[in-house]
This record gives sequence, C-alpha cells and structure tokens, in this order.
Amino acid sequence: MSNESKLNLCLPSAGQEEDWRQLYEAAFPVDERMTLSDLLQLLADKKILLHRTTDETGGLLCFSIVTPMSNFALLAYIATDQSKRSGGVGSKHMRALLDILKAAYPSHLGLFLEIESTREKGLSAEDEKVRMRRLQFYLKLGAKRLSDKDYILPSFVKGAPPRQGELLWFEFQNTLDDDPERKVGPVICEIYTRSYGVPTTDGHFTRVMGQFPAVDQGTCQVRASDPAEGAVDQGGSVAKPVPAGDAGAVSSIWARFTGWLAHCLRLIKNWLRKRLQWLRS
Repeated sequence: MSNESKLNLCLPSAGQEEDWRQLYEAAFPVDERMTLSDLLQLLADKKILLHRTTDETGGLLCFSIVTPMSNFALLAYIATDQSKRSGGVGSKHMRALLDILKAAYPSHLGLFLEIESTREKGLSAEDEKVRMRRLQFYLKLGAKRLSDKDYILPSFVKGAPPRQGELLWFEFQNTLDDDPERKVGPVICEIYTRSYGVPTTDGHFTRVMGQFPAVDQGTCQVRASDPAEGAVDQGGSVAKPVPAGDAGAVSSIWARFTGWLAHCLRLIKNWLRKRLQWLRS
C-alpha cells in the first residue's frame, strides 16, 4: 500500500456500494449517525458528496461524505478501514478531497469539520490520547482551529444530550483571518440549523451563538448594524451612520470610534494568536 500508484483516490460514488455502508455503521456511534436511508436519499438528491478511496483490487480503504452549504462545505463523515490504515491512506484521501472541493467550489470559504473536544474535563487518558491524535491529524494537513470559543456537537438521536466539540477548517481562500468571528459565526449557525436541524430556540444553540453577537440567529447572516460597532459594510469597514442633530452627530462619531477600536482589537488579537502558534511550532 506504500505505493501511491496502487491507490484509487477519492472516487466519486452514488452510494450503491455496500462496503462504505458497513464501515459507516462500524466507525460511528449511533448518536453521530444519520440513518442510512436518509444518507441515500441525500445522495440521490445530490445534496451530499460521497468519495471512496480503494486499493488496486477495488477494496475500500477510506470514504468521506461532504455536505455543500451556502458558501462553505462541511465534512460530515470520514472513516478509514482500521485493518488497512497503514500507508497514510487517510491523509492522502483528505489531500485529494481538498483538491476536488477547491476546484468545484473556488469561491467557498473552505471545508469545515467537527471533532470531539480535546479540552473536555474528566476524559480518560485513552480518550484524551485518541482525541489529540485526531486533532493533530487535521492540523498537520493544514487545518485551522476555533480555539477561543465553546462548541457543541448536537446529537442525531432525539433527546440525547449534545457533546463538547471543536470546529476546524481548511481555507480555500485566505479570507477568514481578517475577521474570523463575523465569518465563522454564520458558518456555525448554518451547520446547526441546516445540517442538524437545531431550532433557533434551543438553549445550546443560543449559548454557542451568543459568542457571535454580530450574527443574526434567525437568518445566520451578519447583522446590517451592530450597536457596539455601527453599521458594517461587506468589506468589514465601519460605515457612517446618519446623524440626527447635534446629539446624533456626537453619537455617530462615538459609534465610528468604538467600531474602529473594536476592529483594531480584533486584528491585534488575530496577530497575537498567529504569533503564538508560530512560536509553539
């Protein structure tokens, strides 16, 4: 398997094969799985993408399922056959998948994915080791990590409690670093409401989205105006509000100043985070 020419990387599939279905049910616990009938219907409706990596005999080594969203893609599932994991098949599949998605969706923000939290308290040594290994797998491939926000993994089983998670992504364009909160916030909102079907009244949803006050939780869009920052245009610059008399003029100047200050603080925060990541590497 070390010879990459023997691999058939990231072959698109309509889901007719039985091998990926068996691996899907073996690799993921019940509360993380959609039903197979739902997956097959989504495949038939071309709402999700299934890719399989096989060996020279056609045996399944790895598969992935991706959901194209409004302006990003979501890696819903990826699994590698435990008995055939040697040779870095998972990494090769991911690199090929990223190339395919970048070519198919060049204007998208990137490929987002969820993992179980590596910071959850009370983990056993083995669970912590497994989760850290999974995180490092994606980071080594170039993924970025939402490290300063809480993230919840909803369950597909009705009534089952959510789990602590983390959000990662592979950028297709270097557009998230300039203002990640205003760009990642709508992504999280859409993942919860569209992929999981979480109602906007759900307590866990409102708690997570409360960390992104600029995002309208009903529409998953950045608000046209933010009381703390003034109106913000699509380029991220603070727009001038219309004053109402002298008091309005003072309020307008203050809103522009606080908006400018908040924007500068976000840029400084992003720079410090990158610097810290560089020093740790």
